[in-house]
Amino acid sequence: MNFLIASHFWIAILLVLTVLAGVFSKTEKRVKWWLMWSRLLYMVMIITGFIAATKTWSTVPILTILKGALAILLIGVVEIVFARKQETHVTPWLYVVLGLLFAATIILGYTIYSLTA
Repeated sequence: MNFLIASHFWIAILLVLTVLAGVFSKTEKRVKWWLMWSRLLYMVMIITGFIAATKTWSTVPILTILKGALAILLIGVVEIVFARKQETHVTPWLYVVLGLLFAATIILGYTIYSLTA
């Protein structure tokens, strides 16, 4: 379980970095490239998150559901940011929402881990 949690955490950090790189890319080709990598990382995060959720469900079911909902919302906001980046400019409030969702999801994941470890 510790390896799973550690890999989930490091993949989350990589996801943050790929989203930042995509948001600050200058060319549309680079934005699409980072979007592809972000989508690949979503898939890995969904798989490892589902496995981790099956382990934490019996201890903290409400927090597990909340983290899953936050993760789905985060994926949606990341997709919106990338879509707006390709079309026009991203509004500053969307960056704030994205940052808050990343922080909330990571903090909630750490809280769940600390309660079940």
